[in-house]
Amino acid sequence: MSLSRSKLISLFGSVAAAAALLITTPALAASSHAVPATQSARIQAELRAQLSYNPSGTMINSSQISYDHGNVVVTVAGPNIPLTTCPAGDVCLYDSTDLHGSIAAINSPLDKNINIHAYLSQVESLWNRRAHGSLLSNNSTAVCYPSGQTANSISAPYKNYPYLYLEANSNC
Repeated sequence: MSLSRSKLISLFGSVAAAAALLITTPALAASSHAVPATQSARIQAELRAQLSYNPSGTMINSSQISYDHGNVVVTVAGPNIPLTTCPAGDVCLYDSTDLHGSIAAINSPLDKNINIHAYLSQVESLWNRRAHGSLLSNNSTAVCYPSGQTANSISAPYKNYPYLYLEANSNC
């Protein structure tokens, strides 16, 4: 079966386009928009460590793990990589000072103690993006962070408190 001239031209054009794509792909991968291999490897190591720390999570993308039906999302990052975003309606706990490091963004349950250490091994800073107060507690003492407040460095003993309490209707 012979190919018509128009089919041959079309086939040749497709092969040329595929070859051009293959030739430019390494150049695109090396561009300034690519994630450096060492950073990507570090994030993958952090993901493995997070899932080892709490294996009940579900990967939702290349840097996030969802827990408790989406009520908690942990975004992993190496130390000193700023992730200073926090979704509106959540309180974000960071494992490094100055809103750096891995983040646990928590939005629920309300009016119940949430075991912080189920998601992060340590809390060094916090950003409350909720409309109501959020408290770090040890069941007998608590420190409250009103709506909108950030804490760039949480000192002892508060950073060692095991619970986060999300107020449903109050703002400290």
